[in-house]
Amino acid sequence: GEQYILQVPPEVWYADFTACNNFDILSDLLRINIPTLVLCGAEDRMTPLKYSRYLAENIAWAKLEIFDGAGHMLMLEKPDEVNMAVQNFLEGLGW
Repeated sequence: GEQYILQVPPEVWYADFTACNNFDILSDLLRINIPTLVLCGAEDRMTPLKYSRYLAENIAWAKLEIFDGAGHMLMLEKPDEVNMAVQNFLEGLGW
């Protein structure tokens, strides 16, 4: 995961951070009424756990999965665990 991060050009990171900073759906959370999986790294300093908890508490059918020892790039840091969480979530829906 770290090698991948180091290969991403700074302008890509800047564009990503800008897009994330401008993305705001807080006023629409209550309108989301489908099963939703919220994934969060317990050590995420870019999007702290409190924000993921807020999402899970304000989306009707949300399930929160917290990954200990992972930060913001948890899909690179804990790929097997993330895949298992997604698989379990989908299987729980009968998919």
